[in-house]
Amino acid sequence: MEELRFTVTDLRNAFLAGSLHEITMGLIALEGHKDHTPINFTDYIKSEHNIDVDQYYKDLEDSENYKQLCVVQGTIVGKENAKEFEMHVLNEFGFRIKYETEVKTLPDIDPGTCETIPGTGGRNDVFCYMHKDDTTPFAVTRLKADFRWWEDVVKYNNGARLYGKEFVAKYPFTW
Repeated sequence: MEELRFTVTDLRNAFLAGSLHEITMGLIALEGHKDHTPINFTDYIKSEHNIDVDQYYKDLEDSENYKQLCVVQGTIVGKENAKEFEMHVLNEFGFRIKYETEVKTLPDIDPGTCETIPGTGGRNDVFCYMHKDDTTPFAVTRLKADFRWWEDVVKYNNGARLYGKEFVAKYPFTW
């Protein structure tokens, strides 16, 4: 596994370049080492969150470990940044997720005319699966992180209209 090391200078340069991965790793360095010495990201995750990083990567390959679909509304990650997003959530909250996809919401429909309402829709939402062992502990923490259960968005809050029938059908409810 590649060793990741960052300093305050790295963080500044990453911020200027706008790199999510570099910024996340730099924030870890600032949080983990107040003297701003470089740190090993794998060691940090093992010590701070008691997670075996090698096992974490193996778990990502086993879809049986990731069943609960979550929605992060109004967020853009990009498939090319999926691993960085997963590691950011692991570092920030100590929970394992598996990036699934992103979708733009559909426009709202005027109930009187059945026509789309201009200026609505087009919000980018991120979808990811939560590791089965982290679902219960994440239930409250997810709220401050703006993660919502798929069932809450679509089944209980009439959000199916946001995504279209095909998309909703592709992701069945688990409860």
